[in-house]
Amino acid sequence: MKENDYPARRIAEEMNSRQAIGEFAWSCRVSAFLGIIKIHILFLLIAMFFCSVAGTAMAKELAVLAFGDSITQGYKSNGQCASWGITSPPHGARVGGYEPYLETCFQNDSRALGNIALVYNWGYGGEQTYQGTSRLQSILASRAGVYDYCLLMEGANDLYAGVSASTTAFNLGLMVDDCRSAGAVPILATITKNWNTPAGYLIPEKYNPAIVTKAAEKQVLLADQYAMSQQYWYSVFTPDHLHMNDLGDQKMAGVWFETLLQDDRFKVRVPVGALELLLLH
Repeated sequence: MKENDYPARRIAEEMNSRQAIGEFAWSCRVSAFLGIIKIHILFLLIAMFFCSVAGTAMAKELAVLAFGDSITQGYKSNGQCASWGITSPPHGARVGGYEPYLETCFQNDSRALGNIALVYNWGYGGEQTYQGTSRLQSILASRAGVYDYCLLMEGANDLYAGVSASTTAFNLGLMVDDCRSAGAVPILATITKNWNTPAGYLIPEKYNPAIVTKAAEKQVLLADQYAMSQQYWYSVFTPDHLHMNDLGDQKMAGVWFETLLQDDRFKVRVPVGALELLLLH
């Protein structure tokens, strides 16, 4: 090797050495970064575990008051002389109607977070909302603090009686207030489709918009039972084109359940300090 080649060789060796050191440093940084990621994932899994445990620990037996007219009662009719289902007011019995199907939703869906629902049927056939307000007050007066939720769906008979949509919504608002005063979370519902009468078009045009507005005004959840009945049409109705058949009851229960899941009770929260724990590690 020529003497003047020595500096060039040294320069090449130094460059290779620096490259090796740089690669080693980069490898260390990557390893450290992956280590941090793994630690965060570990703590996230731990937090999720405690969230699940906390949700299960808070699970309870929920008392649900199902309030309404004959549709809530579970009455069935062929529109002539035959009737079946729950043919007389059950006065709070756990029968139905959509009520047993709603209990099943809670039993079979993990989103209920272990909560079990006992659904009490307070449907009363033929009732108008002005009658419902006083009846609900009577029910709650002797059962304050008993119910966790009140499912309110009335107004179909107001249509037959010529009661204005604004009055129907006003009366439902009074029911909402009474439920809250009794310690229950009220949930309103739109009126299901009705082509049993030529005036049925007023339900989507007048009554349900008023109910939607009232729900927003009172800041309560709204179960859109009309949308369900509009979607499934004949398949969910008895031959009288007003009351629900068994499939209709199942679909109604599903709508109530999905609406109930929007309540804060069913939103999983990270325990206090868990996020800080993740950030620190």
